[in-house]
Amino acid sequence: MKMVQKTTAFERVNHFVLLVSFFVLTFTGFGFMYSALNWMNTAFGGNAWASVFHKWFGVAFAISAAISIASYIGEALSFDDDDKKWLSVLGGYFDKSLEVPPSGKMNMGQKLFFLIIVVGCGGLISLTGFMLWLGSSMAFAHLFHSLTFFLMVVALPLHIYLATAANPGTFRIMTRGDVPLSFAKKKYGKWVKEEGLD
Repeated sequence: MKMVQKTTAFERVNHFVLLVSFFVLTFTGFGFMYSALNWMNTAFGGNAWASVFHKWFGVAFAISAAISIASYIGEALSFDDDDKKWLSVLGGYFDKSLEVPPSGKMNMGQKLFFLIIVVGCGGLISLTGFMLWLGSSMAFAHLFHSLTFFLMVVALPLHIYLATAANPGTFRIMTRGDVPLSFAKKKYGKWVKEEGLD
């Protein structure tokens, strides 16, 4: 079976850093926001240590998000008629009988997730996090830090589901980096042609 490389080792490590830092930030964030969930911060040595973890994992998250944005923003902002068609059938997620148009390196769903969650929310939550750290515009920073936090907490499980159970074979892209050529042709047909992999 012929395999093709979809992601580099650097991309996979950066994705892992983004994921791990987000989980640490989520647990400590819930611990700070709700007194009933304050027990979560005991795993980090109590509130004082949880605050240290939250700040420095926030730095890791911001750097990783910035690397992701620099790496994929060009692809994410590239739209064509096939992207519109992909959106009109919602990628075939709800009806497997629908014909799904070929995608480039990212399908339309991945582009929207990237632009809204990684660029929009990731950028805003990083900015407001640094503002809170520096004690600047606290009311504004708290409001938008919390709003983006909840949006990301809702979006991440959906992202994980779509990258695993909903699309068998996709998870391998972020663990090993390669996929069968037949899978790549089906999911990312235009990318395969552009790269001359077929």
